[in-house]
Amino acid sequence: MAQGELKDATDIKRILKDQFGEILEEMLEAELDEELGYTKYNYKNKKTVNS
Repeated sequence: MAQGELKDATDIKRILKDQFGEILEEMLEAELDEELGYTKYNYKNKKTVNS
């Protein structure tokens, strides 16, 4: 911001997406794993009918 890289809301959106996109995706995947009771690729060991 101090370097004047931000000119409009699109620039802010781009920077936030770059910084937080991967973190948010990992958090959502972990939440889904917890809810389903198994990880994304561990379908053989699932102990639930929820898929």
